[in-house]
Amino acid sequence: MMLGWKAFEVLILVIWAFLISLPGIGVAYVGWRVSANMRPFLIQAVLRAGLIAIAVTPSAWGHLGIVPAVLLAIGLQGRDRLVGIVPILVVWAIALAVMIFRARPRVAPAIPNE
Repeated sequence: MMLGWKAFEVLILVIWAFLISLPGIGVAYVGWRVSANMRPFLIQAVLRAGLIAIAVTPSAWGHLGIVPAVLLAIGLQGRDRLVGIVPILVVWAIALAVMIFRARPRVAPAIPNE
């Protein structure tokens, strides 16, 4: 019985986190589409990684529980603002590294002539 209740609580938390993140995901989608033709690629990757970080980075603060980190970065003052900024920077750095690694030019393997 207890395991079923915990699973229900986790499900509710996941649904709530998804719903509260929808506006950020929408902004990231629009930004992704607008930056599709942007050159050079490094600038495009930095912008897109920032959009991903702002859209999906969670953070926890007091009785609020898990909220988008951008809300904490905007709403808090002083050192408390780091609760929102640091997770965004970490996710931005990881997203940038993944995007640059995935988008590097690939060389097709040479097929020997037989």
